Parts: sequence; structure tokens; C-alpha cells
Amino acid sequence: MELENIELNPAKNENIEFISKSDYKKRLTFWMMLFGIALIVVTCSLLINYLVFYPWKNKGKKFSWSSEELIAFIIVIFLLISAIVFCILYFWITLRVKYNDSNQNKYIVGAIGFTGGFTDTIGVGSFGVITGLLKATKSIKDDSKLPGTLNVALGVSALIESALFVGSIKVNTVTLFVLVVAVIVGTFIGSLFVSKIKDPKIVKIVMGITLFFVAILMILTHPQVNVINTSNIGDKTSLIDKPWRIIVAIIIFFFLGMIQSFGIGLYAPAMASLSFLGLDQQVVFPIMACGSSLCMLPAAYSFIKRKKYLQLSANLIMIWSIFGVVAAFLLVFVGLQMGAGMNEQMFNSVLKWLAIAVIFYVSISMLTEYYLIVKRNKKTNI
Repeated sequence: MELENIELNPAKNENIEFISKSDYKKRLTFWMMLFGIALIVVTCSLLINYLVFYPWKNKGKKFSWSSEELIAFIIVIFLLISAIVFCILYFWITLRVKYNDSNQNKYIVGAIGFTGGFTDTIGVGSFGVITGLLKATKSIKDDSKLPGTLNVALGVSALIESALFVGSIKVNTVTLFVLVVAVIVGTFIGSLFVSKIKDPKIVKIVMGITLFFVAILMILTHPQVNVINTSNIGDKTSLIDKPWRIIVAIIIFFFLGMIQSFGIGLYAPAMASLSFLGLDQQVVFPIMACGSSLCMLPAAYSFIKRKKYLQLSANLIMIWSIFGVVAAFLLVFVGLQMGAGMNEQMFNSVLKWLAIAVIFYVSISMLTEYYLIVKRNKKTNI
């Protein structure tokens, strides 16, 4: 993705205002310093991952340079380089422009970003959580900029999260690669449409209805409900054992990529669909993380180019969500799962119920707002 080709010419877009060169240098120094600190924290967490968590997760087997582990390591390096390159180009280009949300409460939005990164890492998701918190704190007033803000802000932290999970959880590389490509293509196509939407009602109704059905599917596939039992479909770590499984997954992930452009997170529907296809929930984590992170980059390009996002909010969420990812990995996975010996099945079950609750909350909120807007417009037209 060539961010440097994004045109920020005020002659072509009267809404763009540039800041002075001195202010730009101060901004760039500040944000790059924060990103540098975040990278140091991420590096430490990766060392803990490979030296401590990986052997525990793989029953005492230490990391080696076998073909499978080498491929996983190369993927980790690629994800980290993608995060660094995207973030540097993003700040270098976009910080020249005056914020379109300069009145935001930085502490509140930063805390929302941290929370979103934390909940995303433990499998609850970030899009729904951050949407709910932004609305609850009245930090967003124009819902048409919500999809862009989420896609621009959460790509970097999702890439780092992907690196942590790919480095610690074994997953079939063919399954991973095919599904990631499907979701990237879907997101790119979807973002071309969504970035042109000016009516917030469309975003509300699409998000509301889709998330409602996703929550229902997650309930049906929850191990404690077990209405739809998918435990005996096939290989729990791969989808390539039966052609129909991988074909269905590709179609689903292409569609999920399209709806992610509307601000609907990939985590919850991916967890539901891949669980439905018989994959183990632990294996779903790296697939969700890689797909979610890499598909946000082409979507972010479209939103940045059209300035259809909240700039300061995206910056704050982008940096603080990284700290949230690391905190969740160290506290929950390394601390509670490995250190305290938390039961893994119970842990996954609780996470899934939390995700369902969050999805229902956001869905009902969106549908309620859509209904109130339509009702208000009818009264106005009478």
C-alpha cells in the first residue's frame, strides 16, 4: 500500500487545512517517540513469548528452526515490518493536516484505545468495544466517520497482536494464507463503497443487522449451548483436509472482509464461522488476528485518502491499543493461563460469552439509533 501517493492538496479539497512546518515537526517527534516506546515494549513481549510462553504452550518444546517454525517466524517478521512501515508513513503524511477532531478528550480516547487492544487480544474483539465506548462517552458525533476511524486506528495493534499469536500457536500455513488473502480482497472491495457513504443511517442499519445475526450464530456454536455441534467435522488445526471446508471458509472470509469496511470487526464473526467449520478455538486466534490486521491496511488507505476518519482519535487509539495488546498478552495469557494455571476451556468459554454480550450491545444500540433517526425525519417531513 503506497501511502506516500495519497494526495493532500488543498486546491483539490477545500476541507483540508495544513499546519505550519514547525508544528508538524513537533507533532511528528511526539508521535514517533510514543511509537518508539511502544516498539520497545512489543520487543520485550516477543522475547517473553519465544523464551517462556512458547515452550509452555507446546508442552515443553523449545523454539527451533524447523521448516514449520521458520515459516511462522518469517510471518512474524513480515507482520512487524508491515506495522512499522505503515505507522511511519501514516504519521509522516497525515500529521501535516489540521485535526478534524482537535477537541477530543485525549485521556478518554487513549483509555478507549487501550481497552480495545486489551479486549481484542483476549478474543472479545475491538471494533464493537471501541464503538460502544466512543458512543457511551460521546466521543464520536458523526457515525459516517466511524468505520474509517476503526480501520485506520486498529491496523497496527492488530499486526502486533498477530505476531504474538502466530509466534506461539501452531496453525496450518496454507489455511492461514488462503483465508487472509480472501479477507484482504473483500476488505479492499468493500472499502471502495463504504468510504463514499455520506449517510450515517446506512452504516447503522448494516452494522446493527449483521452484528445481531453474528451474535445468534455465536450462541448456537458456543460449547455450553452446543445446538450446532461441529466437533467431528474434520481436522481441528486445518481446513484443507476437506475441499468443501476451505471453499466455504474462503467465501465467508471474503464477505467478512467486505463488512469489516463498515466498522464490523472480524474477530467475532470469524470466531463463529471457523468454530462452525470445526476449527479449534485456539487455532482461530492467529487466523483472526492476521486476517483482521492485514485487511485493515487497504481499507485504511481508502479512508485516509478521502479523510473519512477522526484524525486525533485514530492516532490515540493506534498507539494506546498497542499497549493494550501487550498488557493483555502478559496478564491474561502469560500470567493467568501459564502462571496461575487457569483452565483453558473455561477461559475460552467465558471469552466467548463476553464477545456475545458486546456484540448484542452494539447491535441493539445501532438499530435503536437508526430507528430514532428515521422517526425524527418522519416528524420533520410532516
